[in-house]
Amino acid sequence: MKKFITYIVVAIIALPIAGGIVYSFFVTDADLAKSSIEKAYEEAPESNTIAEFEKQMALVDSAVAQFPELKSLADSLVYSNKNEWLSQVEKRESDGLIREAYYLSIEEVKQKLKSPGKAQFPSFNSAESKAWRNENIYISQFWCDAQNAFGGTIRSNWQVTLKNKAGTFVTVEVAEY
Repeated sequence: MKKFITYIVVAIIALPIAGGIVYSFFVTDADLAKSSIEKAYEEAPESNTIAEFEKQMALVDSAVAQFPELKSLADSLVYSNKNEWLSQVEKRESDGLIREAYYLSIEEVKQKLKSPGKAQFPSFNSAESKAWRNENIYISQFWCDAQNAFGGTIRSNWQVTLKNKAGTFVTVEVAEY
């Protein structure tokens, strides 16, 4: 009789636990797929690079391929916004590269100065500086206040052209104008 009661107690405790394990095993994959779609909805528009964006889209594509019943959710949350988001990400990535090229251009000019540590340059967002890109060519124009050989401060204007080769900037030209 004591063994029988022990089996009943074990069965009462184990069944809900085992049932929960079995239930979560079947639900987890679909829930994870649904979560990846919802995560892409939140994170894809905020991606800073196209690679990050494409990674989010690949997760959505994978979820839909594995669980076709989630296609309507993916359509309404993600696919309907994909082109608009991609345009935003491309602009952010381009702006980031232009900013990076601008500050690399300043470093190129510093190499030409007698006292680079004391030189002053306008900030990227200043009305006194310009930076733009044409394909993979990045051009920056700005002034520089630097000391000459006699210790006097002189303002000069610079234009620096950089080329982006496979994600690395290469100096094309550094010119005072």
